[in-house]
Amino acid sequence: MRFIVPILSSIFLCFTVVNSALAAGDSYTPQRGSAERKAILDAVRPSVEADLLKPIEFVVTSMKVANNWAFVVVEPQRPGGRPIDIRKTPVAADADFFDGFTTYALVNYNGSRWISKAVVIGPTDVAWEPWAEQFGAPSHLMFQ
Repeated sequence: MRFIVPILSSIFLCFTVVNSALAAGDSYTPQRGSAERKAILDAVRPSVEADLLKPIEFVVTSMKVANNWAFVVVEPQRPGGRPIDIRKTPVAADADFFDGFTTYALVNYNGSRWISKAVVIGPTDVAWEPWAEQFGAPSHLMFQ
């Protein structure tokens, strides 16, 4: 009997750890400076540069990767941390429709490189809500 309680406690602990991993969908965040992180950000960069012009640096707020998908939340800025002047960008006429420059992106690894599937800058709503169903991406990446 005295061995049953520790064994049951160990089983419960293992179940809790496994359940937590499943709930999180086994997502991870690539290490800062890693080739994977750079490749994911480089997949997002062309869309953001098209709207905000070059050069762009990203401050990563969140990056989750699972099953060849990445969901990224970044703050674009000019090199060295300089702010972006929206009046000097192609989207200046739409500035009233932006809620800042926070950028949300869904990126997919196709076996050889990361490809941007959807990017939205400064949405005023939850623009990424349909992306899981639309692209077949794991929903837990966007909603954890």
